[in-house]
Amino acid sequence: MPMRTIFYSSYASPVGLLDLAASEDGICRLDMNLDPGLFRDKLEDRYECAAVERRNLIDPLRAELDGYFSGAVQNFTVPIVLLEGTPFQRSVWQTLVSIPYGQVRSYGWVARQIGHPRAVRAVGQANGRNPVSILIPCHRVINNDGGLGGYGGGLGMKRALLEIEGYLRPERGAGHAGL
Repeated sequence: MPMRTIFYSSYASPVGLLDLAASEDGICRLDMNLDPGLFRDKLEDRYECAAVERRNLIDPLRAELDGYFSGAVQNFTVPIVLLEGTPFQRSVWQTLVSIPYGQVRSYGWVARQIGHPRAVRAVGQANGRNPVSILIPCHRVINNDGGLGGYGGGLGMKRALLEIEGYLRPERGAGHAGL
């Protein structure tokens, strides 16, 4: 059986460098702020593939990200292909996609939606393992008390994404660059 090829590139966003990867079937990974060599190695190890730097499969995502960061795109249409995740994690990620742009839900809400109301911590762990952040909007999940909770890209990144979507007001003097 031939080895799968994953194509990767980076994207300089207003909130920092994003690492993008796609198979022939769709976007499979969006990471934040990794060294390009480390990202390639991560792809090859995780997906047992040949990772090749190339942009053309990723260009539609770049266009949608441009629109998202400018406020013109609220829903992503690029195909996503999940090459990892347990059935539980995938059910969490599928539920995250239903959270509307500019709104948030609690970890408890997600747990109830997937039929596991006591699995709040497991929902948080699944959020942290989301392979396609931003597109699968784990940044829209917050604590029951309204606190931001955690975020794989850091709380500054989570805050910036929620500001872009209009859920949070920009902090005084805080810019998005360099988060």
